[in-house]
Amino acid sequence: MVDGRGIGWSREPTEHVGAPLPIPIRVMACVLTVAGCATGAGLAAAQTVPAVPAVPVVPGAETAEFRLVIEGTSTATRDLDLGGSNGICDAQVNVHLEETATWQRGRGVVVRFTKLGTGPRAPVLMTRVGSPRPAVTVVVSATRTSSGAATRTPSGPPEACPPVSEDLSGGPDCGKPDRSRAVMSLLYAGGLLRIRQTGLGALPEIDCPVSQVYGGTPDMRFSWPTPPALRPELIAPSLIFGNRRAFVVRAASGRARTNAPIASGPLTGRVSDFGQNRVTVRFIRLP
Repeated sequence: MVDGRGIGWSREPTEHVGAPLPIPIRVMACVLTVAGCATGAGLAAAQTVPAVPAVPVVPGAETAEFRLVIEGTSTATRDLDLGGSNGICDAQVNVHLEETATWQRGRGVVVRFTKLGTGPRAPVLMTRVGSPRPAVTVVVSATRTSSGAATRTPSGPPEACPPVSEDLSGGPDCGKPDRSRAVMSLLYAGGLLRIRQTGLGALPEIDCPVSQVYGGTPDMRFSWPTPPALRPELIAPSLIFGNRRAFVVRAASGRARTNAPIASGPLTGRVSDFGQNRVTVRFIRLP
């Protein structure tokens, strides 16, 4: 955290926006897991993906195999409007942050659907082909930009509070992709495909912007690795075991929005957050 030059508000901000987003739990068997081991300073430790039990051999069971192409994009924004005084300095902070995180996997991912029984209500299991530990390394690229301004002016003797005027449209990491690793999972059950992040994943360190007046770098509620949860999407067994050479499933989250009070030392005001998450999965049938 950047020192506030005697202002006394370089501590972490406190948000009154409810409980933090839940961290998705690990899914069980019949799961395709997109995974990676975090590397580099400040990244999360590697996660162990348990072996997936083999699907029992059922005489006459119907199967279908697909190569997958997976692409995900999440967007987040944050607007901060803060002001306050510690009796020595007066300060104002107004900043708008935007972040886009993308990830994809287009090679080496093959899944098999197995229909256990006959009839429209027979259960269908999905597993990854060729690996007892279905882990795939995926690199997430997150890019953040900012705009706004911050000022600090003396409320008493000028020598006690050197004035500062900051342009918050720049920073050492603004506009530069920050790459980290993540664990994603695809679960098919009850005709629904559920896509979620497994574990916390790597925490990106994006210094954009850096402010003396604010006392560091503002964080973002819906930025990676905590984008809004995706809604489950229906994939009918008739589509899986039909004749189409390929089909596409698009999953999206709702438009997550929050607006709440915020405090960072003697600075108080409001913070508004917005987030959205989208994933596209292409199923390409194999012979």
